[in-house]
Amino acid sequence: DEVKLLFVLLGVGGWGGLIFGYTTGVIAGALPAMEDSFSSLANSSIEQGIFTAAILLGALVGSAYASSIGQVLNKKRAIFISGLVTVVGSLLCAFLPYLSLILLSRELVGVAVGIISVLCPVYVSELAPNRFSGALGSWFQVALTFGILLSYVSNLAFENVVYNFRWMFGLGAIPGALLCAMYF
Repeated sequence: DEVKLLFVLLGVGGWGGLIFGYTTGVIAGALPAMEDSFSSLANSSIEQGIFTAAILLGALVGSAYASSIGQVLNKKRAIFISGLVTVVGSLLCAFLPYLSLILLSRELVGVAVGIISVLCPVYVSELAPNRFSGALGSWFQVALTFGILLSYVSNLAFENVVYNFRWMFGLGAIPGALLCAMYF
């Protein structure tokens, strides 16, 4: 049973970190692609900055309330719901037609990312056997870094695809779904 627990904890820490890294880094490739579809982005560095910061602003809010949310819902349920919000928000970013709605979806994903960034490492550390707690606790950071790298690979892979930013955002749903799958 310890092997199963370690697998689940690796998944929670790994997919949680990957969500944070991917959703934060994907904007580097998506934003230039979005300028072709939304002229206001091409003409305003302020709008570009707001759009780039949307995930982090949402994460600031999510992380500020994560502890309270974790206490009310319990950590496991809060992480699951945050993974679900990541799936829905990423898909909304991929399919919504208006820039303002995509921005709100990115902020929604950001709130989930903030909750995940606080609760996943805590959840993993609390449940990890003592001899693995350090390694499992740091796994979130490793996965976060890998998520950033993966977002850049995604940006490159979709560089010449029509509406590529939609694919880039939509792929963020995959680690969210995999995080949710850790609870079944």
